[in-house]
Amino acid sequence: MSSSFKDQLYQAGLITKKQLRKLNQQEKIERKRKRGHKRKKLVEKAEQRAKAKEEKMKRLTILRERRAIREKEVMENLRKRQVSQLLDHHRQRFRRADHPFWHCTYSKTHVHKLWVPTRLAWELRSGAMAIAARGVVEGKEPEYVVIPRDVAKRILELDARRIVFYNEAAPDRADPAERLWGYELSSKERT
Repeated sequence: MSSSFKDQLYQAGLITKKQLRKLNQQEKIERKRKRGHKRKKLVEKAEQRAKAKEEKMKRLTILRERRAIREKEVMENLRKRQVSQLLDHHRQRFRRADHPFWHCTYSKTHVHKLWVPTRLAWELRSGAMAIAARGVVEGKEPEYVVIPRDVAKRILELDARRIVFYNEAAPDRADPAERLWGYELSSKERT
């Protein structure tokens, strides 16, 4: 009831002063109770908003992690394809020659012998060429190919494990310990 209506009832003599006070008290209690409900609803809404925001942040974090994993996989596949293309395009083709060249395997557990021409053996020793593992390397022994130095450097940046032999410092050709197996220096090479 509005206060003016209660006042009119009191002035008309339909209610007593005591009844008027009681009505005002009840109205006051009802207003407080409604305000309490409003506060409770506001608190509940704030909690719901905070919970929704927290859930959204969790979902965003999960999405970011998944995106980072996907991007990492894509970049890894891109690097693998790039290495494979470099090895396929720049590998030196030669027939099996009479000079054995020993190098470590991809797994670094064994030594592998590659039969190369003497010219390629010298280039491998001098660092002008390198040996890389080509193809699938997991599970079985890969194919070993000879590649130029600049390609080997690019592959070292992309996937260093693929390079199994790369000599950065050229050995002294006149040093007897550095001679190739079964190869004698000519008089022109000694000077």
